Amino acid sequence: MSFWNETNGFPLSPPECVKQAGRPKKLRRKGIGEVIKRKGKHVLSKKGDQRCGICGWTNHNKRSCPQNPTKGGQVHQGRHQRLEEKQANERRRSKAGRTPT
Repeated sequence: MSFWNETNGFPLSPPECVKQAGRPKKLRRKGIGEVIKRKGKHVLSKKGDQRCGICGWTNHNKRSCPQNPTKGGQVHQGRHQRLEEKQANERRRSKAGRTPT
């Protein structure tokens, strides 16, 4: 039993091309003389070179600036340094809590 009415026309078939998922590719490729714009975080803005936010020099950034008030421009402590500090604090607390015998 068929739900569709039969017709006298030619039989239909599915389309030959299947549309691919995602954004389609560009219609043409750029030539040798054309400029290709880079995308991403490494592209400099129209202002020019990147500069340090503290002193304004172009050869380093705010994180590695020698005038940075943190230890020589180092912002983050390593895991090993944090563990050593934590253990030293625990030793101090345990010594302070003891009573001399």
